Amino acid sequence: MPWIRRIANLYELLFRREKREAELDAEVRGYFEILVDRYMEQGMSRETARRAARVQFEGPEQVKQKVREARMGATLEATLKDVRYAMRMLRRSPGFVAVAVCSLAIGIGATSAIYSIADGLLLRPLPVPRAE
Repeated sequence: MPWIRRIANLYELLFRREKREAELDAEVRGYFEILVDRYMEQGMSRETARRAARVQFEGPEQVKQKVREARMGATLEATLKDVRYAMRMLRRSPGFVAVAVCSLAIGIGATSAIYSIADGLLLRPLPVPRAE
């Protein structure tokens, strides 16, 4: 049942962010240490091996960002972040929200009325014999 696993992963992605980030951090640190150990096995000193690993590794934050982008649901997570940001900005300026909502309501209502009239007069035939 792969769909159950996908739903569970999506739930964890969206609602257990701290745990996921801690696991990612531990995994990146572990990979870095493995890289250092490999360089030390080649005969480098600890400090030289750490320096060489840092050069090859690109930086932990860049690696974490690549992993975050590759995860399932990254687009959904980015969309939710954008929605949260939009809600915060709308809460800060209620006057703008009122004007924007009224403008949208008037625009949608007027457009709907005009298309209803155009549909009734232009697109549908008149209900009389030989309407042409």
